[in-house]
Amino acid sequence: KLEYPTETWPAQDFRKANAMRMAAQHTDQPMRAQLLSRALELSDRAWKDLIGFESSHTSRAVAILLTEGTTDQFFRNRDAAALPSPSNSNCDFGRPTPFVSQMEQVKKMLWSPWKLLYRLATSPLRSKAQSLIIAANMAADTAS
Repeated sequence: KLEYPTETWPAQDFRKANAMRMAAQHTDQPMRAQLLSRALELSDRAWKDLIGFESSHTSRAVAILLTEGTTDQFFRNRDAAALPSPSNSNCDFGRPTPFVSQMEQVKKMLWSPWKLLYRLATSPLRSKAQSLIIAANMAADTAS
């Protein structure tokens, strides 16, 4: 039992129900039937609980319903058929690359002003014109 029930809680139950339905598409019986049954139970209760709130029209509840409510109706009106198994289960993704935080990357660049200049000039977040102006200004500052 919730201490402070709001209309958001039943709306969130739609997400749970839809996640269970999607998971059911990737499992075999009897787990599949259990997931679908529990999803229907959660969904029915969510509709009942949500309609019971006077404030069921709040923007958060409506936003959740616009995505999860329509997905709920989609699953209610069609059979959640099992999806095919992957054709090749022996996928080789290679070795993972070690994680380097942005802070570490910036610290390394600060030791080499030219690396920093290159990174700023070739940043995908800047337009070519902005990159050239920044690079020219930084080159002028380092030369003087």
